[in-house]
Amino acid sequence: MKKMKRLLIDSLFVLVALAGLTLSYLVLGENVQVVRVVSDSMAPAIHRGDSLIFKAERTVDIEKGEILLLPLVDGSGRSYVHRVIQKTIDPNSSVEVVTKGDANPAVDSWKIKITSEKVPVFVATLPTSRVPLIPHDYRGFLFLLMALLLVITPVAWPKVRKRAAAIEQEILLTKDLPLSE
Repeated sequence: MKKMKRLLIDSLFVLVALAGLTLSYLVLGENVQVVRVVSDSMAPAIHRGDSLIFKAERTVDIEKGEILLLPLVDGSGRSYVHRVIQKTIDPNSSVEVVTKGDANPAVDSWKIKITSEKVPVFVATLPTSRVPLIPHDYRGFLFLLMALLLVITPVAWPKVRKRAAAIEQEILLTKDLPLSE
């Protein structure tokens, strides 16, 4: 039973490590972004808490109906995810789009002028809406650290206690030995 449990735990760690490596490769090598949704403006296709995967595509190739990751027009540095409902190509090679959230009754009140060569286009959804949103500041780091400790502690604690008992036993045995001169 212990061997089966250990094998299961080791397999889980290997799977998590492989998933992490794969995600790292996609983010660093393939210009892929993973974004967590914070509103229901794209329901029913995309829900609050879902993680979306975006791949950088040529701006001139985007089409009506595609879902893009775009900067908010308020200058806050935050982004939003909406569907393209109209696309216009300017003579100076920039693309202007009008967007709309699927759950919103009206189109967005602004037009976005995309001057970059590439824009993040929606590729897939990871259904993570049941996983709590993690902030991107020190609180998120503390949350992840605590979660990691909660996962590792039950696995490591018996080994630590066993090693401490072995050291204690060794100390007791060496006390009983006579000192040699």
